[in-house]
Amino acid sequence: MNATRVEALAGMLRMAIQRGTYAPGDRLVELRIAEANGVSQATVRDALRLLERQGWVVSQPRRGVMVRAFSRADAEEIFALTAAVESLALRWVFPRMNKALRDALRGHVRAARRASLDNKTGLGLAMLFEMHLALARITGAEQPITAEMLDRLHTAAQILESVRRARTRLPARELDPLIAGHELFCDRLDARDLNGADETLRRQITLYGGMVLEALRG
Repeated sequence: MNATRVEALAGMLRMAIQRGTYAPGDRLVELRIAEANGVSQATVRDALRLLERQGWVVSQPRRGVMVRAFSRADAEEIFALTAAVESLALRWVFPRMNKALRDALRGHVRAARRASLDNKTGLGLAMLFEMHLALARITGAEQPITAEMLDRLHTAAQILESVRRARTRLPARELDPLIAGHELFCDRLDARDLNGADETLRRQITLYGGMVLEALRG
């Protein structure tokens, strides 16, 4: 099996889930995906298995493979765990957080600010997600188990974001507090203020989680 082809197809399906082309609970039918993408069903099957290992889909007997769905209670747990695990990750990576790493994190936040100024709120939010994903990658250098947990939590958050986006529009002014909070987080990292950075990070995760939970209420 061509691993590159499998990974490429998995990436396409992952993006389709993020865009909302496939919503939580939707079935992913092997034959349809194979025909639409000009690949074999075996390739589709392996791509779906990869997505299942990553937490994007679930497989159920006699029902097939579906995009993973979360209840409002699940979402509350996901964001509470994300805040706790990212806080732990930050404390572990902080001693080795050099200027290059701090600048890389800030780069995502600056991109989010530029997107917001251009009224591209979806792109702005995606850039904030990238900052959190980057923090997970830094963590993985020495704490692979924690990084794996963060990957699963971030996957769940991205699926929940697709639901929020489908239900509510996020005006640019509502994204601004999130961006400002992430800018403050970067400022506190530069100031070597671990406790301040940790508090700010948790607050931003809670703020964003509240936006998602509000959308799930409707």
